[in-house]
Amino acid sequence: MKKDNDSITFSNFLSNMPHKKEQYEKELEEKKRLDLKEENYDKAKEIEQKLNIIPLGGSDEPLIDTLELMKFSKENLPNIVFAMEPWLPIKGISWIIAARGVGKSLFSMNIAYAIANGGSFLKFTCPLPRRVLYIDGEMSHLLLQKRFREIIREQGELIFPDNFHFYTPDLYPNHKLPKICNPCGQNYYTRLFVEKNFDVVVFDNLATLAQIDENNANDWYPVQEWLLKLRSLGKTIIIVHHTGKNKREYRGTSRLLDAADSAILLTDIQDDTKDKTDYRKRLEVSFDKNRNFYGKEAESFEAIFHDEKWTVQEIEVSELQIVVDKYHSNMSQREIANELKCSQSKVFKLLKKAKSLGFIRDDGQKK
Repeated sequence: MKKDNDSITFSNFLSNMPHKKEQYEKELEEKKRLDLKEENYDKAKEIEQKLNIIPLGGSDEPLIDTLELMKFSKENLPNIVFAMEPWLPIKGISWIIAARGVGKSLFSMNIAYAIANGGSFLKFTCPLPRRVLYIDGEMSHLLLQKRFREIIREQGELIFPDNFHFYTPDLYPNHKLPKICNPCGQNYYTRLFVEKNFDVVVFDNLATLAQIDENNANDWYPVQEWLLKLRSLGKTIIIVHHTGKNKREYRGTSRLLDAADSAILLTDIQDDTKDKTDYRKRLEVSFDKNRNFYGKEAESFEAIFHDEKWTVQEIEVSELQIVVDKYHSNMSQREIANELKCSQSKVFKLLKKAKSLGFIRDDGQKK
C-alpha cells in the first residue's frame, strides 16, 4: 500500500482536477465558437495561449520552413527501432482491442512484461529491455499480483527489476488516478513519463482512464493531440480498448485509430468440443491496422493460454482441428459450415486435407 506522504504532490494535483477540467472544456467550446468568425481572432488566440495550443497561421505568426523532398530523401536517418517487433515501433502509438472477458488485459500485461525484459511473447520479440509503466484503471491489486506472478513464472525474473512499474487505483484508496482526457491529467502523466524516464506506457483501458464519449470525434481530438505530443517526446504508447457490439470492430468513432501505427484485435475462438472443466483461452490474434509491416508478419494466428502457459499455432491448423472434431461428432458438411459461418466448399477442402494428413480414414472414422 502506498503511504500518504508518497503521494502528497499527487493529492494536491488531483484536488483541482474537476474545476480545471470544467474550465478547460468551457474555454475550448468558447474558442470553437469564436473560430467561426474572423473578427474574433484575437480573443480565440488568447484562449489558445491559456490552453497551451501553438497554432500555425495568422498574419503575425512566423512561417515555418517547408521541407525539400529530394534533400530530405538523401538524409542519413536512423532505421526504425522497435520496442516489440514487428508491430510496436519506438515512438509508436498502438492499440490492443478485444471484447469484454476475452483476455485483453492478460494479453497486454504479458506484452508489457516482455518489453520490460527485452524478451519475447508469442510471435513477437523485443530487441532491448525498456522501462515500462502499466496504468491499470480497474483491476483488483490481488488479481494483478496473481497474474503477474504467473507471468514471471513463464517469462522469468526481470533482468532489470526497475524496468516495470504500474499504477492501479486499488492501491491508492485516498486518491483518484488522473484521467487522460483533460489537461490536468495529461500534464501530470507527461511530467511523470519524462521525469521517471519511462520508454513505454500502457493505458488499460480507455474506458476507465478517459471520461469521454467514445463516439464523439471532438471528444477524442484532445486525447489524440496529447498522444502525438508524447510521441514527439520519444514515448511509446499502447492503449487497451473494447470492441463494440460487433466483436471484430473497435468501439467508438472511426477517428480513434487515425494516428495509430498498429492495432491488434483479439477475438475469442469458441471450442464446443473441450471439457468444460478445462480452463483455456483460445484467441485469434489479428491486425486491424498495420502501418509499417505486411505479408507474413501481418498474418493472423491463434494464441492458446492453458496451465499458465501460452502457445501459438496457425489459424488454418486450428480450423482444421475444429472441422475434424465436428465431423467426428456426426455433423454434416452443411451443418459444420452453418455453425462456423463459412462456405461448404471451405469445409470440403479442410476435410479433404484432414484425410490427406491421416486425421480421417477413408471410411470416415478417426484414425
